[in-house]
Amino acid sequence: MRLVVVLAVAGLLLWRMMVSGVPAPTQQRAAAVEQTPAGALTQRGADRLQAALSPQEDPESDDEQAAPAPEALRQAFQQNPTDPEPLLQTAPRLLAADETARADAMIEMAVRLRPADPTVHLRAGRFWMERGELEQALRHWLLTLEADPTATEAIFPLMRELADEAETREVLMPLAMTPPSWWPAFFADLAEHSADIGAVRAFYELRTAMSFEPLTELERKHYIERLRREGRIVEAYLAWLNGLSPERRWELGLLYDGGFESEPTGWGFDWRMQGDETVLVNYTKTYGINGDQALHVLFREHEGPMAEVAQPLFLDPGEYRLSGRYRADRLATRGGLRWIVQCVQPDQSLLEESQRFLGSNKWDTFEVAFAVPASCDLQELRLVSVDEFGLSRAISGGIWFDEMRVRRIPPPAATQPSVVEASASVEPTTVPEADADAAEVAEETLGPVATVLGVEGEVLVTQAGRYVMAREGRGLELGDRLITLEGSTAVLEYSAGCRQVLNANRLLTINGSERCEPSESSDD
Repeated sequence: MRLVVVLAVAGLLLWRMMVSGVPAPTQQRAAAVEQTPAGALTQRGADRLQAALSPQEDPESDDEQAAPAPEALRQAFQQNPTDPEPLLQTAPRLLAADETARADAMIEMAVRLRPADPTVHLRAGRFWMERGELEQALRHWLLTLEADPTATEAIFPLMRELADEAETREVLMPLAMTPPSWWPAFFADLAEHSADIGAVRAFYELRTAMSFEPLTELERKHYIERLRREGRIVEAYLAWLNGLSPERRWELGLLYDGGFESEPTGWGFDWRMQGDETVLVNYTKTYGINGDQALHVLFREHEGPMAEVAQPLFLDPGEYRLSGRYRADRLATRGGLRWIVQCVQPDQSLLEESQRFLGSNKWDTFEVAFAVPASCDLQELRLVSVDEFGLSRAISGGIWFDEMRVRRIPPPAATQPSVVEASASVEPTTVPEADADAAEVAEETLGPVATVLGVEGEVLVTQAGRYVMAREGRGLELGDRLITLEGSTAVLEYSAGCRQVLNANRLLTINGSERCEPSESSDD
């Protein structure tokens, strides 16, 4: 009890010195605290608080929500000198009156009184942010989160303000390089709510390039979703590819994991599968499949909208063919089920739909041709129920799918030569036109348009609708897509004799013969 009284008296003495501008106590003065009557110090400290507040007294107001009057703060302090609340309310008043030194001292004393109180640190951080002392503010917010991990709803918006401005962003960068446990949640919040995609990208690139901790799935997921919302589809696709494990890259193709061998993640360019109590959607074994698993959708007198079975597609403009195998098992519904391919960005429109699946049958095949227009940046494949007459009826039974694939139908040889390239920086590389003679020769040439001359790191190339690792000497034909992952490069040699270097994080689609400088300048 004696210790509490001593601390209270010492706190009152410190407050008195802060509001009156008296220097910090010497050791001799501090030692005299125990001989000072507590009541007298309390009264003098309250008088000093009143004096500090007097110049900032507000006129009388009928507003019940107005800030406490100075007299109320003085009385609160007099009643409980160990309560930091009067200090926390006094500091902004002093700051507004340009009494910055005294305001700073008030905040520092409040923190000393309650060093483990997350609310005190939160309010101290706000004070220092108002003062422009951002590192001080961040230090208090970190202490807030350490004391109360649930304080993210209060802290993250404040940190987001710092991240959104280029001038204040750097104060958070050390956290990105050595991220605390809550950093992925903060980055997800930033990706979801930041007004500036540049801020999101800056921290993502810092995490991937300089952090000692690997990027988490939560961070990559929210980064990709933000890029998609911004219409930066190439950038989103490359970020997703770079996050795939070597095992999951085996399932890469224009349609990802069409054999349903890996459990879906539900984000990026993977399958989105969501059932409910009347629809079971899963990957499981059955007879007649190619591989270990197939997609099974089982209905138990389901009514209402179809459960989600869908995958985003990133396809270049051109002609494609969707194919697969299916087996219906007493699938009873008025209109049946079918796959649809639709454009979803920038505008939604139906591109094509498959045959209807209904009843029962042994394993059979299906296919549907569709075209992706140049105006469609992002597509989607989705399983839907057919309701031709607008009548709702329960669906029962099940259906299996396996060996689904999307392949590009090569354009005619006479197509105008072009190379379409995009990168994670969103700025496509412009390659000069070849001369007319070279273009004519290329149109008449059969076989590969280009050859992979050299590879460093992991480079992917399409093959019959799937991605495989690119190797030196591999020929590239019309419609082939070449992707260099992070830290990788590729060198291509075209049939006209010129060369092109594809740096890291690039995507190149060959839609015709080369468009680059003649061979005499290709070695630069």
